[in-house]
Amino acid sequence: MTPLGQAPLSPQIIVCTASGGSGKVCSGSLSAPAGVDSVGITLEDQPQAGATRGNALSQGTVVAVVSAGQTNDIRATLDGIVHAVQLVVAAPQVAYITTAGQHVSVVPTYVSVNALDADGNVITYNGAYIDKNGNSFAVSIGTSQLCGGSASCSVTLGATTISGPGAVVPVQASLDDRVASASESLTFTPTVAFGDPTVTLTPGTTSFVRAVSPTSVYGDGSAGVLVVASGSHVDLTQSVGSWQYSSVTVNSQGLLILPSGVTLRVSGAFVNNGNVLVSAQPNDASALGTLGIGILPANGYNGGIGIGAAATASQIRNASFGGGSGVGTPGVNPGPGGGGGGALVVLVGGTMSGSGTISADGAQGSASYSGSPTAELASGAGGGGGGLIILAAKGGVQNYSNGSLSAHGGFGGNSLLGTGTHPCGGGGGGGGFVELIAPDASTTLSSMQAGPGISVQGGVGGLSDNFGGFSPDTGYGGGASYGNGGSACTDGGNTTGSVGSAGNAIAIDTSTPEDLFL
Repeated sequence: MTPLGQAPLSPQIIVCTASGGSGKVCSGSLSAPAGVDSVGITLEDQPQAGATRGNALSQGTVVAVVSAGQTNDIRATLDGIVHAVQLVVAAPQVAYITTAGQHVSVVPTYVSVNALDADGNVITYNGAYIDKNGNSFAVSIGTSQLCGGSASCSVTLGATTISGPGAVVPVQASLDDRVASASESLTFTPTVAFGDPTVTLTPGTTSFVRAVSPTSVYGDGSAGVLVVASGSHVDLTQSVGSWQYSSVTVNSQGLLILPSGVTLRVSGAFVNNGNVLVSAQPNDASALGTLGIGILPANGYNGGIGIGAAATASQIRNASFGGGSGVGTPGVNPGPGGGGGGALVVLVGGTMSGSGTISADGAQGSASYSGSPTAELASGAGGGGGGLIILAAKGGVQNYSNGSLSAHGGFGGNSLLGTGTHPCGGGGGGGGFVELIAPDASTTLSSMQAGPGISVQGGVGGLSDNFGGFSPDTGYGGGASYGNGGSACTDGGNTTGSVGSAGNAIAIDTSTPEDLFL
């Protein structure tokens, strides 16, 4: 503390205690001379054994006018002190060409830039980034890329400088092959630069691939016939095959499990009388949910922002990832947020029929504690955003009108009764996206929507415990997809986390679905 025109006073320490809220609460009194005072605040973690001071996690300075003889309330937003930088790169999918010299702009992927404090926690809203000396800290982003194949490639970033939390940088790759029979790849590694040499970096890398198109959009049938027998299950999540089948049949009570991001090509008929499950993204225990197809990830008790009407149908159908994850509960024994629903594209050269289910739902958020629960372990985590299901059939989908397609958001986690708090439920995940492309797509979609055949609703918010006499706690936000993730309960009592907003289901009537995938 520095009074105006005077030398700085000796530091004063306030000890934080676990007393409700999402973590710890610091409260106490400071001695300040009347007049204009510059108050510098540093938040430190608990000192290690033998140490007198902990690691500095955040800092802020506020100028306060102090009146004598009364309590003066000082409020400040602290800036996170960056100890490490973490890059997370979302995976793109394959882009196909059909003619020599074709220029391909691959569907954008994203880079999440996370700054971590000295305890390894993601620095979240609302302040800026600073270094250990209190100076502004910015991350400059560039690209390192390696072209494979016979042509040129390039990468364009949507931003080059990051100076605060919540940064998600769009990445656009372009590939231009000069030989019709050759494939091309691009390995992309974001590069970063910052002025503090003590800050560590966890890099991220991904590969864009531009390959020669199959003989047909619907594949060449080279993987043969895929049959899932009644009462059995086939798990293809670890498969590295061509995904080009001559026909696919899932019999009653059969289960076919597919990885997220796959394009299933069927030159003949696709018959589903059982269940097809698109694997969800892994549950997430971090304070910042993964992005998925949304615009902003879930953060703290705020739900993620879905892509909604901001995207065209073609952008969505080319995505290799689905819903974003919900925010996990922090603490010694964290409860992960629900993973986002996966993404699936099925291209059928014949007809699609049956009465089975295809599911790409977001997972439910959790709540977790062990032994004596605390507030931060008792609140519900956010649900995952719903996934993406794209079905295109040249021979029609009318005979699948009794089937069902589900890409709903995951439920927010229910709170568990904590000690000295009102635990709150987590927000539900945003609803996903379903698209039918066929000569009879519109009539089939209408028939399915008239019954329980289409499910793209947002996830329900988690329930909150209710008991009197204690301070409130907050839950954690739901992941986004097409729809927004729900925000968490923030005031305890009987309230619940918010429901995620609904996704969307659309139909495109065309006799040549393949034209949309060339």
